[in-house]
Amino acid sequence: MKKSLILCAALAGPAMADTPRWPACDGACTVTQGADGATVTFQGGSETPLPDLLFLHGQQPTACLTDALAFTNADGTMVQMYALDAESGTITPAKKLDMGDVTVFPDSAYLSCDGQRLVAQDVYGNGGEVVLAIHDGTYIAPSADDTNWLMVARGGRYGVEAVFSDTFNGYRVVDFETGADPQFEALHEIDQPVFGENGEFALIRHSADTVTTDIYRLSDGTLLLSLDKALEGGRPFTINAQGQLAQE
Repeated sequence: MKKSLILCAALAGPAMADTPRWPACDGACTVTQGADGATVTFQGGSETPLPDLLFLHGQQPTACLTDALAFTNADGTMVQMYALDAESGTITPAKKLDMGDVTVFPDSAYLSCDGQRLVAQDVYGNGGEVVLAIHDGTYIAPSADDTNWLMVARGGRYGVEAVFSDTFNGYRVVDFETGADPQFEALHEIDQPVFGENGEFALIRHSADTVTTDIYRLSDGTLLLSLDKALEGGRPFTINAQGQLAQE
């Protein structure tokens, strides 16, 4: 099935519009996007130009990328991986992925923080996000769909799918690094999933009369906090050491 992932080619995102640049290597290197391609610059001053390539940042945090970076061409038909070595200030060509039925562009495709998965938003298909394993270029598929996850957490570690069966209705969250997959029952017709910043998972539960929010710890499925209101949409959140909600 032909699948096209349209990702806006504008190079703004987290970088400034007049100076497209993104930190990587925990701040030890910077990716700059120019008209002729990308450049990776290390703190020691070494620079590696990458002609005709576009950095896949996906409007996500990029400083966590310490082992690898991902780039595409102007057509979004391939992904070129580069291995990073911040200590020596070098970047080395690694795996090249022919994307086949998938088209990627910079603003909505990004590499997971551990460098193992490419995440891209599906615009033309049935919505959600597609996750590809870098080592072999194959889809990591949820159990209830051929390819698409309902959403993926920032950083690319967790994916969530809606599951409806004779035995369970709710959400299954998969930790792509450990394989753990806790499930959370849907209590209302509309339960909106939201990922936290440090392994939290929230369901904003809309009933006929009320809106509540249940926040869980993904490592063991423990309910951490219940709120008698909805989380403020679009704002990153975490639960602090005192068990209180903190939002930026």
